[in-house]
Amino acid sequence: MTPTVPQQMGQMPVGGADTGVAQAPQGDDSAALALGGGLVLAVVGGAFVVRRRMATN
Repeated sequence: MTPTVPQQMGQMPVGGADTGVAQAPQGDDSAALALGGGLVLAVVGGAFVVRRRMATN
């Protein structure tokens, strides 16, 4: 039979302190990042087309 050892620590507290400030969860910014990347690609593509047209004239 193994001897029982008393617990050295009590139960750890769960949760955070109630500060009265409610904070909304952070949203996912991947849609805004994709929209911005698409806009940059459209601008670069448009500049490329205009440059080619100017070079052939």
